[in-house]
Amino acid sequence: MLGLTQGLSNTTTKLFSPLDLLARTANTDFWWTSSYGPTDSSGNLVSHGDTVEHWAQRLHAGNTSNYILVDESAGGKEFLYDRGYIHSSDNENSKWSLKQSDQTTDVSLTATADIYMFYRVKFGTFTGGSDIFSQDQHTSGDHFRILDHNTLRGKIAGGTNRNWDFATNTFVVDTWYNVEIQRSGSTWTITCNGVVSSSSVTDNGTITINRFFAVADGHISDILIKIGTIPSAADREKLLTWAKRKNDLTWESGGLTT
Repeated sequence: MLGLTQGLSNTTTKLFSPLDLLARTANTDFWWTSSYGPTDSSGNLVSHGDTVEHWAQRLHAGNTSNYILVDESAGGKEFLYDRGYIHSSDNENSKWSLKQSDQTTDVSLTATADIYMFYRVKFGTFTGGSDIFSQDQHTSGDHFRILDHNTLRGKIAGGTNRNWDFATNTFVVDTWYNVEIQRSGSTWTITCNGVVSSSSVTDNGTITINRFFAVADGHISDILIKIGTIPSAADREKLLTWAKRKNDLTWESGGLTT
């Protein structure tokens, strides 16, 4: 028979959260999760079916880089809260712009060396290479986007287009994807649901990001950025396991309208 202490020992086991991956210093690590931070423009929490105009980041108290994502879609108010996720459905691409905590001053994230980006997304449609994970909105020189059902395309430091190839029909609609984009040294690799692309890219140029998730139709639950460090293989596995355990219940495409 187990003793009382032995039988209860597992109750103190700490559950993993992406917060465990974030540094407590400024200008390095950033996490936006749809279960924390989506509000209207007045800072009021939203419920299912409400428009989402601002999206605050989750951060440690020691991180003073308290940035916010602001809906700057052409039509305005183009994001909706859908059963705990953020949903875009519009004829023109919706888009999140990165701002200071005053909600108006533009800010950019830049990386000259190692960087790790994680996106949990689902697409309702594909729009011919226009579905963007991140970009530099001021120059259009840096971006990562879905090119087609088999390919992710990126541009770094305003250079030429680079492609990361995957198996045929890797990217389809109404399927959740955990996409990891990282540069270690000068080598860029992209992983989708744990599968590494069949091609990699070498480029040590500076990457600039100030806009996220510019899509015509899709859902997003998480954006995680680490500048200067790459999570260990064990921590990346924990992150993927955490993401896969999410309760991904959302309406079918077109179930909500702005």
